[in-house]
Amino acid sequence: MTGPRAFMVRLGSLVRARRLDARLDEEIQAHLELAAADHIARGLTPEAARRAALRDFGGVVRTKEAWREARGVPGLDAAWPGVTGRRRGSPLWPCSR
Repeated sequence: MTGPRAFMVRLGSLVRARRLDARLDEEIQAHLELAAADHIARGLTPEAARRAALRDFGGVVRTKEAWREARGVPGLDAAWPGVTGRRRGSPLWPCSR
């Protein structure tokens, strides 16, 4: 997908960012649970299996950031919090000024 359609899809992802982030969290969690179950089947304890799954997956935060960058509009998503008064990761979405 290239051109104006790709731009519109990426722009739409800025508006749906919270929902898309929640979906990504669910997918990562499901992946980690399946990987941990595989490690448990191989004889690891549940805690060791979870650590191994996290190690095998790599950086969860790094993966989330890479996914956000891939779905965003370069330059515009950096300005987006200033336009909407929101910041990613903030517990209170509206900024109190």
